[in-house]
Amino acid sequence: MKSRRRGRLHFRLIRVVVVLVSVMFAAFFLLVVRDVFVSTQRREIENMQTQVSKTAQQITYIQQTLQNISKLIVYNDVVQSRITLQDSNAGEKLFAARSVGSTLREYLHILDGVDEITIYTTDGKTLTSRYVRGDLDPEKTDWFRAFLDSGKNSGYTRVHRSIPWQSGYSLDVISYIVNYYAIDRVNDKLGELIISFDFSKLTEIVQMDTTILNGYRLLDGDGEALISEGTLNVTPEELAACVESGVMWRKNGALVASGEMQEGWALVCEISSWALIRRAATSVMEIFFVFLGMLVLAALLLRHFITRIVNPINELSAAVENVGRGDLNVRVAIHTGDEIEDLADAFNKMVGDIDTLLRESVEHEKKLQQIQTENLMLQINPHFIYNTMNSIVYMARMDGNREIADFTNTFISLLQSTLRVRNSIYSTLGEELRIVQYYLLLQEYRYGNKFTYEIRCPEELKDCRILSVMLQPAVENSIFHGIAPKDSPGRLEIEARQENETLVITVTDDGVGISPEQLREIMREDYTQNTGIHKIGIGNVRKRIQEMYGEPYALTLESEQGGLDPCRYQNPYGKERGVMIMEEARIFHIQNLDWVELHSDHCPIPLYDKKLVKDDRTGMEINVSRYPKGYNTAWHTHTCSHGMLVLEGKLRTHLGLVEPGDFVWFPEGTKMEHGATAEEDCTVLFITNAPFDISYLSDAEIPK
Repeated sequence: MKSRRRGRLHFRLIRVVVVLVSVMFAAFFLLVVRDVFVSTQRREIENMQTQVSKTAQQITYIQQTLQNISKLIVYNDVVQSRITLQDSNAGEKLFAARSVGSTLREYLHILDGVDEITIYTTDGKTLTSRYVRGDLDPEKTDWFRAFLDSGKNSGYTRVHRSIPWQSGYSLDVISYIVNYYAIDRVNDKLGELIISFDFSKLTEIVQMDTTILNGYRLLDGDGEALISEGTLNVTPEELAACVESGVMWRKNGALVASGEMQEGWALVCEISSWALIRRAATSVMEIFFVFLGMLVLAALLLRHFITRIVNPINELSAAVENVGRGDLNVRVAIHTGDEIEDLADAFNKMVGDIDTLLRESVEHEKKLQQIQTENLMLQINPHFIYNTMNSIVYMARMDGNREIADFTNTFISLLQSTLRVRNSIYSTLGEELRIVQYYLLLQEYRYGNKFTYEIRCPEELKDCRILSVMLQPAVENSIFHGIAPKDSPGRLEIEARQENETLVITVTDDGVGISPEQLREIMREDYTQNTGIHKIGIGNVRKRIQEMYGEPYALTLESEQGGLDPCRYQNPYGKERGVMIMEEARIFHIQNLDWVELHSDHCPIPLYDKKLVKDDRTGMEINVSRYPKGYNTAWHTHTCSHGMLVLEGKLRTHLGLVEPGDFVWFPEGTKMEHGATAEEDCTVLFITNAPFDISYLSDAEIPK
């Protein structure tokens, strides 16, 4: 049965690896396909934008040229003088008409496609650039009357048939009309200047590649289609948005537009989504076959390499089965030159050592049980020590020896502080100073008037968190190495202060000093203080500070023989500042604590917080929080349960308003939102039963 299982390992590995490789190839193929489609789409859109822009520039050139021709004609002295002739005889009028016509014909060649230039005067005369033409009054045409009705001073007409020649020939044109005024009398309108442009020339310019387009349109300033091809409908709003952004996606494709032309003309086209897909399909198919070939080749190579790997593993598996049956003489001979050979050698060595290791393990277990029994016999109940010392205090008081009673009480307090089992490596600065003070009182009894001491520490710093047993080694060092060997009385000073974001503690004495050799010995990490309460030396304290906080926090000790010996601690200030370790009773003066400003990406208004208590074992936290008016914590949830006692203001929650003095509780996983009302701030006492965290809900997760 096991042999068959080993046989299946080969095929299982091949199947798993092939599936993984196939998934990876498929994922990579999809990424490549996506890039092909994206690049094809981007390329076609950029090409179409370029084509639309070039077409718009050509049309703009035609518009500007027509406007320039009109300006040249308006300011032409010959045309002005001939039109303004008054009371002329028939011969002079005929000469004036021919002179104007000759002048107008000079402007026909400025722009290819200009069919005719006509001036229609206010007195009903028609002056034209043609030699011969049929009679037609412009005022009788719809396109001319539409321009007059628009009230424009200049502009383009819709597409219309040109005024026919005498033979009757005409063509589709679009006319540019501008009101014609006398140069010296700007309010004296002489008529309308009409420049007719061959519409087929404009159609040739706008002709676009429709293989990838649903359609395209050239629109005038009123949104009317001058040229239209294919199925394309666009609203004024869509046109304006597309002209502004350059590209706008719709259901059937992408709109590309240009509004660079004059008179509000716009050219818009729609690229077909299906056309883009067809353009990319050829490249995708080529990539697909390349990937398929690579996948087949990879599968064949993997099968070969997996077979070479699995065979030695099967041999090792058979050897393991033999060892499992108790055969410790089994050995394997594998020479693959890789990790499997190392594994086989390790297996052979392991089998050879199993008996020895088993015997040593049994012997070690016997010795360990013996040591544990001896340790249990040597343990002394701390309460037995306290009760014995209290009996000494009682007897001393009965004999009237108050010094012995005070000394013993101080020793009991020191023992209670040092023998207490801690669940945390941290303490508070106030707790450490209290232990040091007990220790100094005992040393005063021992040395009499040998030294005086002073402890300077602001009240607001006593709640700062520091490493436990951090100060006492330095104090012991000052007494035993500095003050005790001194002939005259000495002085010891302990000072705590804040320097920016650092808590600095200095222990200074005026003892005899320490030699450089002794200083190096004391600062060694493995140095022990055998004369003190603990066997923890200053070198050990320095190492703990560096390991817990890193740079720039440290402990430094300087000494000058016959001078001051300063020991300086640098500890992070503000880390867990004001948070009490749950090992002692404490009164908090909340009004003396600073508000900490907290910011969130989910609310523009900051939240304010005062941290009080945090239990390292359970993660429980107690804080005072203030929500400014209008503050709202968006819908969220917590992995802890928590409650809020309203102290001031009203707390707004999804359950309703919570009045001052009321308490609201949210079990773990509750979906909630809360904050202050718009009228006033809200202050609450915030309590959790576990480490606090917050997860904001998505729109789909918010309760309806």
